[in-house]
This record gives sequence, structure tokens and C-alpha cells, in this order.
Amino acid sequence: APSVCSREYCKNEFLLDTPDLIQQLEALNREVDPNEKFLLFTLDVVALYPSISVDMALKAMDHAFSRDSNHDEKTRVAVRELSEVILKESFVVFEDRVYKGKMGIPTGNFISRQCADFTMHWLLFVMLKISEWDFWKRVAEWKRFIDPR
Repeated sequence: APSVCSREYCKNEFLLDTPDLIQQLEALNREVDPNEKFLLFTLDVVALYPSISVDMALKAMDHAFSRDSNHDEKTRVAVRELSEVILKESFVVFEDRVYKGKMGIPTGNFISRQCADFTMHWLLFVMLKISEWDFWKRVAEWKRFIDPR
């Protein structure tokens, strides 16, 4: 459900998978002057899902919803409330034992990837107060891949 807003909220920031990365790099190489230099680098967040508290994810979701004009308020409230229940009450069964996460958003939950997407966007552009305009004029290409595992 949060993917409803994350598609528009953080559009053009995503990589689907390795073939998508290769395709985008090939397209970038066709656009860049052969005499021009550019750097390619990656960043990784260690333990991404456990690093994002449920409260932080919900604040980022609220921010994304505040910019959503595609859905009415009733739908946004329902999605937010259901997401909160899902994030706070998730559990996993392993070897016939039930475990509840102690830190962060649940790994492997069906909404965790979208929560991570808009939380990373929110942290970068809202909490760190990096101007999107300044960021995009200095960075030629920015893509984010969140492993769905």
C-alpha cells in the first residue's frame, strides 16, 4: 500500500535489479561525451531495515502522504493506520517458534521495501535538509536499489 505514494514520491531513484543497472549504465555511456570524466560510486546502508525505526518509517510515510494528491484523505489515513499495525505487529515463525522483531522495520515484510524507499528519500532531502535542486545539479545520476530479501 505505501508503494502507492512511493512511486511518485521518490520517482527516478530506483534500480530494479542488476540487468536494469547495466541497461542504465549503457544508456548513460551513450549520453556522455567520451572526453568527459565522470565517477561511479556506490553507498550501502548496513542493516537497513533494522536501522529504520517504525516511528521513523511512519514519519517518512506521513511526509510522503502530505505530498500525495492522487488519493483522498480517507484512503491515506487507512493505508497509514494499516501500515502502522503491520510494522508494529509483524512476527516470524522459525522452527516452530514465534519471534517478534526488536529493532526496526520487519525484514522480508511485504511493505518494508516501500517503507525503506521513502524513508531514505525523507532522510536525505527532508531531515538532512539537502536541497533537491542542489543535489540533482551536482549528481548526474542517482539510483537506489533495496534488496527485497
